[in-house]
Amino acid sequence: MATHAGVRIVGLSGGSDASAVASQAVLGDVPWTPTAPSTFAAATLIVIGVPDDALDEAASELARSDYDAHCAAVHLSGIRGRDALAPLADVAVATGAFHPLRSFPTRDPGEGDLDGALVAIEAEASLASSLGELAQLLGGRPFAIDPSARAAYHLGASVASNTLLAVLDLARAAFEAAGVPADLATPGLVSLMSGTLDNAASRGVADAVTGPVARGDVATLRRHLDALDTQLPEHRTLYMALVRGLLAVCERRSDADRAAVVRAWIEEVEA
Repeated sequence: MATHAGVRIVGLSGGSDASAVASQAVLGDVPWTPTAPSTFAAATLIVIGVPDDALDEAASELARSDYDAHCAAVHLSGIRGRDALAPLADVAVATGAFHPLRSFPTRDPGEGDLDGALVAIEAEASLASSLGELAQLLGGRPFAIDPSARAAYHLGASVASNTLLAVLDLARAAFEAAGVPADLATPGLVSLMSGTLDNAASRGVADAVTGPVARGDVATLRRHLDALDTQLPEHRTLYMALVRGLLAVCERRSDADRAAVVRAWIEEVEA
């Protein structure tokens, strides 16, 4: 039986043999069964990690098991609330949603666990405090989220994490067109993006903006568009959408008068 952050991990269930082996490589020698146990012991916390569209089926399947007193269940979805576990609540299992605001491309969270990440918690009162403590044990910063706010919350999380990669891909394609060596392009761009995010964290988003949109440098923006039309036409729509978004940020700055020149240029280009 494995222990992590002071919490005993009793077992794993579901998924394939290969996924079980991959999970055990991270967690240690944790027992695995292909299906959920028919009985769950007291004080067990069931953590449901399945795709959003599979959550209803998983909750219904788990509701067919037997539960001792004080069992609880949470899922890890950011978009779904604890109402997704209604079948378990109907059989007297305490339910909640526990969403770490961090990207996990693999099963291994690394040495830092949650490493200061926010953790959105929605749970009934009997469970909320325990989930907050668990988040802190894993190095996270818990906060309570209102069920009605989940779509907006998940939108923000998806934009920050997922669409960021579309921006990186556009930048990488531009570097490739410019002849920057492939082994330098992505690391160099990621370093630049990390520095920009650090500036945003310390100065605020609007004051962290640099470059031609902030300067009102329309001649440079025209050159960007010429390069796109010549070498990367498939990225033109995304680039213009990003310029419009950045312009809206710059219009909140103290030197927002420069933004008017860029807005006029956009209207000319898209006329």
